[in-house]
Amino acid sequence: MKKYLIAPAVVAALATPAVAVERQIGSWNVLEQKDPITDQPRILASIESKSDAAVFGFRCERGRAMMHLQIRYRYQASDRIAVILRVDDNEPIIAEWTPQLGSGIAWVGVSQSTYKAIATAKRISLQLTLRSQHTNGSAVLVFPAVKTAEALRPVIAACPIEAAVQARGARPFHECDPIFEEASDLIEQWKALNESCRGGAGDDEKTNKACEERLIVEKKLGVQGCKFNHSGEWSCKQ
Repeated sequence: MKKYLIAPAVVAALATPAVAVERQIGSWNVLEQKDPITDQPRILASIESKSDAAVFGFRCERGRAMMHLQIRYRYQASDRIAVILRVDDNEPIIAEWTPQLGSGIAWVGVSQSTYKAIATAKRISLQLTLRSQHTNGSAVLVFPAVKTAEALRPVIAACPIEAAVQARGARPFHECDPIFEEASDLIEQWKALNESCRGGAGDDEKTNKACEERLIVEKKLGVQGCKFNHSGEWSCKQ
C-alpha cells in the first residue's frame, strides 16, 4: 500500500479554521467567513425565537442561497419536514425541507420572490410539520425581525437575488393543503367517509361529522388536482 506524505504547511492550513467575523445587527446575528476549500464567502444571518429555542437562518454558501431552521429535535432517516413560511403579510408558501440527520436542522433553497420578501422582513412566521415513524406533530414559530435589510446586505452581496433558484417543491399554501398525504390515501379516506355520510341517519352526530370530514378531504383532493367524475370515481392529474 502506498503511503502519501503531506507537507507540514498543508497540514497546518487544513487544521486552521477560516477566520470568522461575527456581529449583531438588530435582531440578527451575522457570521462571515471564507470557505476553506473554495475560498468563497460563507455568510449566515440568523435570528432566534427565544420562547421556542429555535433559530431561523438565511445563508449564502458556495454561491447558493438557502434557508434553514434549527430546533431541539434530532432528525432520523424516516423524518419528513414541511414548513409553511409567511413573511410579514405576504401570501404564505409551503415546501418540504431536507432534514440533516442527527441534528435539529432542516434546510431548503429559496426562490427570488421569497428572497426579496425576506430581505426587508419585519416578521417571519413558520409552521413546522413533522412526520416520521415515531412521531407526528407541528409547531408555530414567530421571529420578530429588526434591521433585516442591513443584516442581509452581505448575504445578498455574496448570493445575489437574481441568482436564486426556485425552492424545491415550494408552492402557494392553501388552507386545505394535504401536507404529506398522497392522493391515493385521500381517496380511500373519502370513500370511507362517503359511506358513513350517506349510510347514516340525518340527525345522527356521527353522520354529520363524517359528512363534514368528507368535505375537507374533497378540498384536499381538489388542491392536488383531483376531480370526481361521472362514473363515481376520482381522477387525479399525474
